[in-house]
Amino acid sequence: MQNVRYARAQALYVQHRFELALEELTGYHAEHPDAADGHYLAAACLWRLDRLEDATERARAAIASSPEWARPYCLLARILKERFRYGEAKVAIDEALRLDPEDADHYFALSLIHIRRGEYEPALAAAEQGLEVGPNSDSCHSARALALSLLGRSHEGLAESSLALETNPNDPFGHACRGWVMYNAHRPKDARKCFLEALRLKPDYEWARQGLVYAMMRQIAVAREVLGTYHWLRRLPAWFRIPLSALIVPPLIILFFLGCVMAPAVMAGLVGATVWAFYTRRALGLLALRFDRVGRSVLTPDELSSARWCGWLGGAGWLLVAISQARDNIALLAGMFLLAWVRPLTDVFSCESGRSRRTMAAYAGVLAFLGGAAIVGAFLNRAPHSMTGQLVVLFVVGAVAAPFVSGKLRRWRQST
Repeated sequence: MQNVRYARAQALYVQHRFELALEELTGYHAEHPDAADGHYLAAACLWRLDRLEDATERARAAIASSPEWARPYCLLARILKERFRYGEAKVAIDEALRLDPEDADHYFALSLIHIRRGEYEPALAAAEQGLEVGPNSDSCHSARALALSLLGRSHEGLAESSLALETNPNDPFGHACRGWVMYNAHRPKDARKCFLEALRLKPDYEWARQGLVYAMMRQIAVAREVLGTYHWLRRLPAWFRIPLSALIVPPLIILFFLGCVMAPAVMAGLVGATVWAFYTRRALGLLALRFDRVGRSVLTPDELSSARWCGWLGGAGWLLVAISQARDNIALLAGMFLLAWVRPLTDVFSCESGRSRRTMAAYAGVLAFLGGAAIVGAFLNRAPHSMTGQLVVLFVVGAVAAPFVSGKLRRWRQST
């Protein structure tokens, strides 16, 4: 006979009332401390609540209690995937497949791990294996659709995502997945509809919310061009992308210098605006959404803060650059520093609250100090030119490295 507390916890989990389910499981664990099913359900609840470290511990406890049960290994793999620990996730899902190779959900989890690692061919193969053992698996249909779209086979991906929704029309993952397939097929308007449907079915679905933000950004002219170029370059293999850059960048540099000789202000302004738009692409896209009625409603407080700072610093920076055309070198220096500081500062809000955000804030603060010291030294004309130049170089190197620092901090925070 099933335990009453466990039955209530299961019912609450189905209703997405995860905190209450955990309360019921606390009583269940007091009576059955070694019950693998209780640890497994608690891990699932903690995973849904984004408490990944606690979820990992509970999933491992379920494995320790029942090492021959495949489901906890699959859950552990999905949790570790969210923590960017792909190697451990692969080991866990391989063990799940060894114990139960007839469960389509295991192949679905393996496909998602490969997608996260950028291994789209193996992801497609895993999804197709899942469909062999479970032809009606809507999850595997969705994973196959996503893998196909990432491989550039958008038409096949769209057809596959339709099959997934025919199997389960009320699956928020299926609608979100179809939204990303539409997005990869350069159909942001249709992608937006899919993401909105996913959010209607599951209002707290972060993956769908992020997709909606990107789809809306893609519909905005400036953001569409910047994002389109960025995603196109990312899809190219490294062996082709690097030689392509070697062929394109030198002619651009030559044109830049020729333009500077012929029309310095115009050329420098155009090139500077292009580089700055690409450098601050995310914050600039959020700023554009900030002035859209629907877009404003889907942005998080952190994204709104990024948009706000991008607007204020970008506006002030370009104003100072315009003023500098009156031969005020201090205004030019200050404007360039403000424009370059947009990315480090807005990246603070992309890091999770806690140590990673404090570290990124300290990094942005150091850059502000270097830039401010260089400006003050140039204004007072007391610092040696060599010292001012060193400060400028340090600031530029730090600003260029800011995206890499914030990316590492995000992954470090989610992997700990």
